[in-house]
Amino acid sequence: MIKNTNSARKRNLEILVVDDRVEFRQLLSRILKELGPDFKVEEVEDGATAINLVKVKKFDCVLLDYILGDSTGTGILKKIREVQPEIPIVIVTAHDNLALAKSLDKAGASGFISKSDLSPATLAKTLQEVVRSERPERQEERVDEKSTLAIGDLKGMKVLVVDDTPANIGIVKNILSETKLNISFAPNGEVALDLATKNPPDLILLDIMMPGIDGFETCRQLKANIETQDIPIIFISARNDTEDFVKGFSLGAVDYISKPFREEEVLARVHTHLQLRKLSQTKDLSIENLSSEVASKNKGLEQVNKELLLAYEQLEERVEDATSDAREKGQYLENISNHMLDGLITISPLGAIQSFNPAAEKLFGYSASEVFGKNVNMLMPEPYKSEHDGYLQKYLNTGKSKIIGIGREVVGLRKDGSTFPLDLGVSVMASGDNLTFIGTVRDISIQKRAEEILIQSEARFRAILDNALDAIITINEKGIIETFNPSAGRIFGYESHEVIGEKVNILMPEPYRSEHDQYMERYLKTKIARIIGTTIEISGMRKNGEEFPLSFSLSEATEDHRITFTGIIRDVTQQKKAEAEIIKAREEAERANHAKSEFLSSMSHELRTPLNAIMGFSQLLTLTPKDMTPDQLENIKRITNSGEHLLELINEVLDLARVESGQVSMSIEPLPIGALLDDLMLLASPLAIDRGINISYMRNECSDRFILADKTRLKQVLLNLISNAIKYNKDRGAVKITLDEAPENLLRISVTDTGLGIPEEQQEELFEAFNRLGADQTEIEGTGIGLNITKKLVELMNGTIGLDSTPGQGSCFYVELPFSEAHHKEEKERVETPQAPRVTSPETRYFDILYVEDNSANLELVKQILMVRENINMFSAPDASLGIDLAISHQPDLILMDINLPGMSGIEAFKILRNTPDTSQIPVIAVSANAMERDIRKAMATGFVDYIAKPFNVPQFLEKIDKVMSEDRKSPTKQKTKGLCVAKKALVVEDIEDMGVLVQQYLLKMGFKDITYVKTVKEGIQKLSEDSFDLILLDWFLDEDKGSAIVEHLENEKQLDDAPLIIVTSYQAGCEEAADLGIKNHLVKPFGYEIFRNCVVRVLEEH
Repeated sequence: MIKNTNSARKRNLEILVVDDRVEFRQLLSRILKELGPDFKVEEVEDGATAINLVKVKKFDCVLLDYILGDSTGTGILKKIREVQPEIPIVIVTAHDNLALAKSLDKAGASGFISKSDLSPATLAKTLQEVVRSERPERQEERVDEKSTLAIGDLKGMKVLVVDDTPANIGIVKNILSETKLNISFAPNGEVALDLATKNPPDLILLDIMMPGIDGFETCRQLKANIETQDIPIIFISARNDTEDFVKGFSLGAVDYISKPFREEEVLARVHTHLQLRKLSQTKDLSIENLSSEVASKNKGLEQVNKELLLAYEQLEERVEDATSDAREKGQYLENISNHMLDGLITISPLGAIQSFNPAAEKLFGYSASEVFGKNVNMLMPEPYKSEHDGYLQKYLNTGKSKIIGIGREVVGLRKDGSTFPLDLGVSVMASGDNLTFIGTVRDISIQKRAEEILIQSEARFRAILDNALDAIITINEKGIIETFNPSAGRIFGYESHEVIGEKVNILMPEPYRSEHDQYMERYLKTKIARIIGTTIEISGMRKNGEEFPLSFSLSEATEDHRITFTGIIRDVTQQKKAEAEIIKAREEAERANHAKSEFLSSMSHELRTPLNAIMGFSQLLTLTPKDMTPDQLENIKRITNSGEHLLELINEVLDLARVESGQVSMSIEPLPIGALLDDLMLLASPLAIDRGINISYMRNECSDRFILADKTRLKQVLLNLISNAIKYNKDRGAVKITLDEAPENLLRISVTDTGLGIPEEQQEELFEAFNRLGADQTEIEGTGIGLNITKKLVELMNGTIGLDSTPGQGSCFYVELPFSEAHHKEEKERVETPQAPRVTSPETRYFDILYVEDNSANLELVKQILMVRENINMFSAPDASLGIDLAISHQPDLILMDINLPGMSGIEAFKILRNTPDTSQIPVIAVSANAMERDIRKAMATGFVDYIAKPFNVPQFLEKIDKVMSEDRKSPTKQKTKGLCVAKKALVVEDIEDMGVLVQQYLLKMGFKDITYVKTVKEGIQKLSEDSFDLILLDWFLDEDKGSAIVEHLENEKQLDDAPLIIVTSYQAGCEEAADLGIKNHLVKPFGYEIFRNCVVRVLEEH
């Protein structure tokens, strides 16, 4: 109890507790009840509910948690002040430091209590201090005022409360609950008018803002009705403008109470106006009696008879009025009964049904007339039916009840004989010596079915948990094991009773065991998850101490403010063994493949060396035909042909080896198919003429289209198909090449011959290596691997190859490749290089351009294009690695980067350049034959300054180069940033190492050379004491403390105003706290380099 003589203790305090943790709300309420048993304490869990409550009710004090789930205490404090400026507000928080206390004091807090120091003594002291600030005289006035509100003499007077908000009605109902007044409620103006007319109250408490007709209109209609015009009306509203007061009184209201209000105020005004109402009624009655008495004396005894007759008539009228009033009340109750959702049944002491409302009719299937006067046990199955009358008689004899006033679950019996579960509530109403039992019944069939489904669901869950192959373990927020399924027992070797209640780290080897509690604590404090929602591989430890690999995924669930973590664990020991075997087999296969490649390379060298001599000397001999006989010339020709055949065989074997080992690199780009086929016709025509074959290719609309392919490999594919069509044709046969559009935006290139054809059963074997389908028995030369290589090359170009063949008529081989949508124009429009004049700017500056490109033709083309700019020097690199080295050593002004490079791609090379300080500022333009919109978007999102598609549009190419050159990387702004950061010293205070490393990388990129990195407040303060820094980057929510401690240190050292300080935080609350302390520069995680750089430059310029 609070006992000292302080004015705040002379009355019962009304206190609002705001905290999102239910256990802490209960703790505060318990302490407050110990301090003052008559204290009125209300609890809410969030700021929004607290604000709504203070809008309608006044409190003596608010105890407010600093960190709420929906907002910070500072924000809620300000909003409460807007509603009740004078209310004392005490902040209760777990963060106890001087800087926070000063921040809260500036925000308008009346007091500050640390949760770590919370006790009855500290809470009592704080309440004394904050409540003392109110005027004692006013406190005493309230006590006196409340003490005078004796409502006993007004017992039974009727008050009608009109409000559309259930919460407001509840508050008024609570205030008037002990007054013994007859209180009724109306949710809107229409119902209020009806109730006031039928049963006029002695006083109406009327809200203004309601749906339908508002309070003003309701008041006007009440005053216009002769039956209700004398009822006093008090407006209760949050509308506090003078014009609202004037309008209310002008309509006939007797008083106006503004929300929020105090209980004493409402009680005082209700008491006053009810007394006035009672006095008015008494006065009217006295006048009437006096008039009657004077009339009686004047008229004498002869009027006694008339008076008696008049009194009798008045008595009859009163009886009639009372009867009518009772009838109306009965009708009102009947309407309520008829519209209830629950069944309502009344019975006599003998169990006879007296009333049976429509809801009961619907519930049991009987009409009211069918059950009226019958025993209520007809609605009960056995054993309830047999037991009912005895139970009723026992209650009448002893007065002891088992369910009256309590309620219970029973079973009902419908007219059709079906039974159903129901909730039964029974009460007793006495009228003189007569008793009536009132029963309310509610069908709970759906609820019971839901409970059964829940039970079944829990049983299924338990079955899944018990029979799951994976271990399933749940722990609470303290790391204590709560469930441990059988699979977990099999994996770890424990029985469930051995581990439930123990810390989960007993299942972990070091270092996981030592780190687990620290990780849990950090996560609960920061909510920054590293493994939640992911699957990782770690090590577990069995009961016998054996370590084993496991796959682990973790999820989090919150219910009733309680956090539970569920881990699903799989023993991957066998999987790891299998993976090791696969890796071993792959390594052996790679060694074998490497050995094969080495063998083929060696064989190629060993075969080509003598073959070079054979073919070279045979060709020399043909230069002097006059010295040789015709037979000798024929033999030399055979030697040459055999050498060429052997060379073809070697090349094809090497091609097959490269394809199978994945060493063939493709440069997919748009190709004009018509021009390509024109070139192939020139190559194939001599072979066709030599064998007497007619070869034809007719151009059509497809000839001017572009397809996506590797030019060299497509030539190889088509030349092989055309060569086969010529070699395996009949004498004087024909070869026809055609182009057609195929479905799915593909071009079909067909090569048709008039040869023998291929039987259907042999067609599947056609693309097998070294399978010539019997052709090796003929004079036609071949290796049997050409079509195998052709098929693999087509598939590497994202195409397909197929065959249609009829024996005796010929074969048609076709290749389908995708069209290039970005190249519908004719080749001439796209590759023509216009003559652009050489341009040199007035202030000639020479630019170095590095072109990273593996295609020599493209290199030569760009070199010729750039010759029109006299001030450009171009040098090149054939692959990404050399390109990166040249960029670092030569520092070019611009880099043209081909995307499809051998080995490392252009995008990978670009990322390396961007992460290298010496090249991070060099602009890079992507160059690629991939001209689809998604490819361009992907490259630009990576960070390229522009994108140039092949084949080049020369004017556009030069325009893009000129644009980048005009934005010289050595611009004053960039130089300014570099100069601003050179020789600067920075201090980084960040407890998460990955974030600390990222910030250091950003600082290095900006030019900082001297960077000090620490993880704790203690280390940061020590560094600040030892040295001075040009920039301080401070994480606000550190592991063991808040960044505000460093701010407090700077303030104590008189260094805060001049400190170049940037607050780094993941929470908006951190920014608000820092801003309250006067720190305006904040970085909210996550942030990119540009945002970081701009913030640092701004701070450095300010200081």
